[in-house]
Amino acid sequence: TRQTGTPKGIFALVQQRLHGAGYEDFPSRVRKYFYELRCYYERRASREICQGDVGDITMAEIYHVFGRQEHLADGQTRQLLELECQVECEHVLGIAENIRIVKQLCSEGRRVVLISNMYMEEPMMRRLLQQAAPVLAGLPVYGSSAYRQRKETGRLFAAVQTAERVDVLDWVHCGDNP
Repeated sequence: TRQTGTPKGIFALVQQRLHGAGYEDFPSRVRKYFYELRCYYERRASREICQGDVGDITMAEIYHVFGRQEHLADGQTRQLLELECQVECEHVLGIAENIRIVKQLCSEGRRVVLISNMYMEEPMMRRLLQQAAPVLAGLPVYGSSAYRQRKETGRLFAAVQTAERVDVLDWVHCGDNP
């Protein structure tokens, strides 16, 4: 999880950083309203990209839309994406109870996979998992952006079922959403 009240709290922290040194060349609108813009462009990217069989977007796609609409140079767009990743890493927090459960299941020889609705690409997710608890970083990760499907539609679970070749009746779900 994050050390912020909501996942979007990271965007507020990025906005604070944009008022510091090194970001003077960014448009004042981006520095002043980053939080609102980042939320808006995530929704917009989703509307533009999620059609047909595509059910989720990547962080790179969000920032592509953001940069295009705000007329940012490619370097500025990349810098914003990297800043968000840096702030994410600084505020990641392992949930002790979940880590304990994963360790216990692994010690029992159980197959454990992580499934998440997440716009981040796998290398970034692994970086966060490593920081939260090294045991997590070595587990298979199924992110919605990589599979272009989300959990609530059932399609991400179907993709995991195909990849893992395990009947869903044999799964044990540990998470915050039934």
